[in-house]
Amino acid sequence: MKQLLAELFEKYYIDVYTYLYSLCHDASLSEDLASDVFLEVVKSISSFRGQSDIKTWLFSIARHRWFTNLKRKKRQVHVCFHRPHK
Repeated sequence: MKQLLAELFEKYYIDVYTYLYSLCHDASLSEDLASDVFLEVVKSISSFRGQSDIKTWLFSIARHRWFTNLKRKKRQVHVCFHRPHK
């Protein structure tokens, strides 16, 4: 299992990172999200049924992580303090 996960990471990390970068245009966020994708793969590789290409599966996880990130950003409260006008 470790060998399979290592092979998936080595073969697809750049593709997943590039896909995420095309969505967010932020290198740091793309790295974080790509890492999250591969953590999810570790957790759920046993549920992969092979009904699609492994790359398609990885990209769907990446897309889901991207949408989750967008939802989290929307929920953040932006506080802006203004001085009263005299």
